Amino acid sequence: MTLTLTKLTSNDAIALLERQLDCVADARGLQMAIAAEHIRGALYANAARTSGLDVSPAVHTTRLLTSSRKTLDLLWTKSAVAAPPGQSDSAQLALDSLALLGDVVDTGGGFWIGTPLRLISSAEDAALTVMGALPSSLVNTLTGGNVSSVGSARFVRQPTISNQKRFDAYIQSTDDWLGHEEPLNVWTHRLLAQLRTSLTPSGDVTADQLEIYAPDLFAVRRQNGRWFEARQLTQAVAGLRLCRPLSTVSYEWKRPFFLAEIGFRSGQPTLARSVPVDYDLTQRFRFGLDLLLQVPRRVTLITGAETFDLDLPYDLPQPESRVLGFGWPSLSHVGRRTFHNHAKPVIARAFERLGVRVETRRKADV
Repeated sequence: MTLTLTKLTSNDAIALLERQLDCVADARGLQMAIAAEHIRGALYANAARTSGLDVSPAVHTTRLLTSSRKTLDLLWTKSAVAAPPGQSDSAQLALDSLALLGDVVDTGGGFWIGTPLRLISSAEDAALTVMGALPSSLVNTLTGGNVSSVGSARFVRQPTISNQKRFDAYIQSTDDWLGHEEPLNVWTHRLLAQLRTSLTPSGDVTADQLEIYAPDLFAVRRQNGRWFEARQLTQAVAGLRLCRPLSTVSYEWKRPFFLAEIGFRSGQPTLARSVPVDYDLTQRFRFGLDLLLQVPRRVTLITGAETFDLDLPYDLPQPESRVLGFGWPSLSHVGRRTFHNHAKPVIARAFERLGVRVETRRKADV
């Protein structure tokens, strides 16, 4: 018997892993895919080892990240795995994205467990999204499919008729995965009606240190914007308006929000009646107000052969923000995320639920 040894360079090993994981040719996407698979494997192995024992299957953050970083260090220099200032490294990004997607759950104290296998179906001709912490090799065995790993996300092609039954037990819709919510316009009208009953007089105090949520006022001026300084008003504004103090008079991270009637007296904006609004509600509320004011938000997907880029200048509310876990941060553009094209139907559905209009452009046209 003859044994043959072949010396592989780190670039050879990276290319082999890229083919094995069926990943795109993107260093950050591949690093996160390797780290994510390592984390899933560690959680699954620990759960299997402790099965039937009176021992917690959870694994601590330090153990997950240290072992993932050691794996990446075998292939890349530390500088290649590190991130630009303000970003986490590939191992931390992978864990954060897995948590956002719901593949892993923090049980407290920095300990993690994996979640069961789910296959998210978003369109008849689209690839299924693989969720859960089951390692890809076992997903292949269970489904008869061939998993692709890109960043912390995984995808598998639609099943053939012969192995459809293998898939059926694990399939969920996108809305099942995100969580069913009231249609945004219904939810917004209900919240407005609820808050209206709690309005209290504010004594017509001056509102010149407030800004109001008024994308419609910007639209009239053919400008882009959402928050309008009340002191720039020249007349009362109709209806109830979401308000907050100017950043110059309140800390950015603790600014209160409230719904108010804005009047106008003696050349100054005034606060007639108001009611506090929890910050967590305002995130979704703003998208609903966009629809009521007929100024929906827009987002542009910059598409390529295998991936698309997304520049998102605003935060998404829960649960739609979970879809951001499919992507990874660009190394060259601050604030930009890259996604595999397979993630497009799920992301499009999340934007649709929020009334955001999606536009696409090809990278060659940008």
